Amino acid sequence: MTPIVQGTVTASKGDSKMRGLQIETTDDYVEDELEHFEPYGFSSEPHVDKKTDAIVVFTDTNNGHGVVIVVADRRYRIVNMKPGEVAMFDDKNRHVYLKRDGIEIDGVDDPITVKTTGNIIINSDANVNITANAVNVNAQSTVINSPDNTVNGPLKVTGQIVGQGGLTISGGSGAKVTGPLTTTGDVVANSISLDNHTHGGVQAGSSSTSKPQ
Repeated sequence: MTPIVQGTVTASKGDSKMRGLQIETTDDYVEDELEHFEPYGFSSEPHVDKKTDAIVVFTDTNNGHGVVIVVADRRYRIVNMKPGEVAMFDDKNRHVYLKRDGIEIDGVDDPITVKTTGNIIINSDANVNITANAVNVNAQSTVINSPDNTVNGPLKVTGQIVGQGGLTISGGSGAKVTGPLTTTGDVVANSISLDNHTHGGVQAGSSSTSKPQ
């Protein structure tokens, strides 16, 4: 019969392809450099303060060639999860949580960085909401395909603004331009055309002037 024992992690060697752990079993026996078999695609570095639990399996009846098949830390596990939910977590309460009603990524007070040399694509059939004190996007090109986009707060653009669908401004103190303003079409202010308005009541020459030149 293959012995299975429980213990706690007292040392870790994480610089090799297969992590080696030192385990102190419940009967105070210390096993050195036991290989820790982790699931493919997931790795963690456990605490070695004798409070991280481990299950050791020995492959022969003489307690030889032991391997660690499970490492758990009950201090930081997310509790009250619903059936079917999955979570990845650490000792700082940061987590990636696959909930029944959505996916939650929480970095607590630490930054969340997404790095790639390729494109970042976000596809959503519903709304995309960003709430932040500041939004900084450094990219060669950013394309937003959305029937409606709303920015709640001031919008500062340090580069040229190119609009192809027209421009409508309302509220606040109106529009203010510092520097020259060039247009290839007419300018209408309070229903008065800059190109086509005339002046009445002019005595010299005729009762009205021609259009402005």
